[in-house]
Amino acid sequence: MTTLAERLGKIWGDISKPVKIAFFTALIAGFITHLPMIANRLFNHDSLTYLLTDPNSTVALSQGKWLSLPMNLLLRGNLASTGIIIPLGILFLALTASVAVSVLNIRSGLWAGVIGAIHVLFPSVMSANTFYASALFFFALLLAALSVLFTVRFRWGFLAGVVLLTLSCGIY
Repeated sequence: MTTLAERLGKIWGDISKPVKIAFFTALIAGFITHLPMIANRLFNHDSLTYLLTDPNSTVALSQGKWLSLPMNLLLRGNLASTGIIIPLGILFLALTASVAVSVLNIRSGLWAGVIGAIHVLFPSVMSANTFYASALFFFALLLAALSVLFTVRFRWGFLAGVVLLTLSCGIY
């Protein structure tokens, strides 16, 4: 009988070095570059609207984001703290970078690091972190990447891919 530590060690050993590089590059670069947004709150139109309206409103439903409200309540609840939202978003981006490296079968540590860095440093990511729902946006991106992974890797994975992509579109 194997222990949990042995099983986790085996899983960790099975993950390729480029995937690990992409993940940790995204985490490190993300935390370093997004630190001002983690520590401070910059208000934009979305932030002000959130403060003035009921957080459980159905505005997102009218925009076709049918899964946005339940996921927002699950990931954020009624709390709007950049110290929680942005690190969670960076974690989702790091996982997305890892999935991208795996799907694209990148073998170079340098290119894996570049992919990880691009995922967190791209200008649209930087601006998305001014919104309260950035973790939700990045979770939708992770679901889209996972849909590709399932479609590419498994014979009947396209079924899971369709479900994951549908959930991703329902969030954003």
